[in-house]
Amino acid sequence: MRASQAVQYIEAHLRGALATEFDAYEIIAQAATTLETLANWSYLIRTQNRLSFRASVAGTAATYTASNKTVTLAGAFTGYTLIPGDSITLDDAGATLGTFHIVSKTDANTLVIDSAALTSDISGTVGFSLNTARVALPSDFGRTVSIHRNRPGGGGVVMATPQELQEFDSANSSGSVYSIACAVEYASLTATEIPTPTLRIWPHPTTEELDALTLIYARKWPEINSDEDVLPIPAYMNALFLEALRAFASAYDNSAMLGPAVDAIRDGRLFLAACRADSGSQSYVGTIMNGAIRPRSWGGDSDSEFVLNHIVS
Repeated sequence: MRASQAVQYIEAHLRGALATEFDAYEIIAQAATTLETLANWSYLIRTQNRLSFRASVAGTAATYTASNKTVTLAGAFTGYTLIPGDSITLDDAGATLGTFHIVSKTDANTLVIDSAALTSDISGTVGFSLNTARVALPSDFGRTVSIHRNRPGGGGVVMATPQELQEFDSANSSGSVYSIACAVEYASLTATEIPTPTLRIWPHPTTEELDALTLIYARKWPEINSDEDVLPIPAYMNALFLEALRAFASAYDNSAMLGPAVDAIRDGRLFLAACRADSGSQSYVGTIMNGAIRPRSWGGDSDSEFVLNHIVS
């Protein structure tokens, strides 16, 4: 089904064009996104996406310029790739200045940081260390299904919360990356930017490691901006999608509440039929559970044991 066909269904249902204050593509996106959150649809799953660790970045004898909030050192950031949420810790001749979010990478020599508290220039005596304990996720990432540690002889992954990773970081800043803890954390470069999902990991890697993890994930709904764009749903979802689309279009056109309409869709026969069709490919193996992710521990003792087992002695 193409976007143009979906728009035609909206107009046919409303018996006329959509009100000019509403965007048909946005209604398509909202209907599809809501529908895809109502079940763990197998058609959303994307497999074998390899993720890499970044090397740590540190230096001395850098310059800080207060007027444009930049840290500058020739060639220091050549191999560094900025991921939203990265931070940098600065010191001046050994005296700690603080830890600041990185806003942008100007070039191989310069970073722009969120450092309004630093009001004076510092020339040639700034030391720095970048926190690169994040991994970029695929651009179409929606949610995690499983993560596997690609390591000869094993190595594991423990899913944690951002709060737990912060506790690990605060108590023990370094450790072996043979096994890691990780959490999906949303971050942005500026306060007015849409947050981006990133994979925060602990401990902080010190060296680059290509294909460190294998990620299996559910994709998010893509941006549709052309009548010729194909909507990424299988044929067995078409009737259910059109029902959701009509419900959303009617709600917006009539200033109605969407909640009852979504409840009716989830409890309806078309939803049940789509669920049965979607699960057909898994009928002989059952529901996928856990995958390569080790379940996170709930007890404090187990969490402490994980930390202690991975500290570099």
